[in-house]
Amino acid sequence: TVMLQRIPATFYEDSVCLVLDGVGLRGTYDAVHVPRNRHNDLNMRCAFVNFLDSRHARLCIRLCSGLCFDAASPGAVCNAEFAHAQGRDICLAEASKPRSKPSRRRRRAMRNAAL
Repeated sequence: TVMLQRIPATFYEDSVCLVLDGVGLRGTYDAVHVPRNRHNDLNMRCAFVNFLDSRHARLCIRLCSGLCFDAASPGAVCNAEFAHAQGRDICLAEASKPRSKPSRRRRRAMRNAAL
């Protein structure tokens, strides 16, 4: 499993897959997880990608390190490295964890903003 750091805050699984496919990694991975902030639903500026083979994971690290994921922010380049936890099951388990609901303060702020 590879961790991609400093991805744009608006990227989700489909956007990460498009970038990976664009650099030639289509068909080499089986799971992508983009953790989200429970308060604003933006991502945590990282993604986890599980590869079918360690050779493809190393290739991803080489291809994505220093890659600019967002043309609007040319100074923001990705950093890719092996994740501490490895494996598809771990990657998917994180993705399926229930997201907690917003705090009482956040719900109140959202209600006030809607008025």
